[in-house]
Amino acid sequence: MNFYGYKNHIKVDQGTKLIGAYAVSDAEPHDSQELETLIDKDDTGRKFYADSAYIGKEEESIEWCNMTPMVQEKATAGKLLTKNQKSSNRKKSQVCARGVHVFGFLTTTMHALSIHTVGMSRATAKIGLSNHTYSMMRNVQLKKRVHNVDRQ
Repeated sequence: MNFYGYKNHIKVDQGTKLIGAYAVSDAEPHDSQELETLIDKDDTGRKFYADSAYIGKEEESIEWCNMTPMVQEKATAGKLLTKNQKSSNRKKSQVCARGVHVFGFLTTTMHALSIHTVGMSRATAKIGLSNHTYSMMRNVQLKKRVHNVDRQ
């Protein structure tokens, strides 16, 4: 029996938690390899929040879009993080968690993390449908919230 893996890479709006863009890849490449397909010049002036996997050559893509990198720093062998770096990472992780919440919803509520398809085109279609369904469900939640505020 053969098993193939696919990854869902998403760009999430910090305020609304809506998926603004997504890319699907096979499981082999590192997550940061899809960065250039998710960001563009429309992101100019925004902050780019991410974990420490995006340190390095990916920073060139962030700077190309004139985004402010808010990438978490990581300790290396023999060089621990300072108190300021730890505090900064804590603040950045609070924002990054909003993207993780999306994956949590896709996994637990929609059961969309595990797909059973063969081929990249079918995987892309199924993951894309899951992402769009999530965004529609999130949009309903946001509209309910606005409606409840208007009633008060």
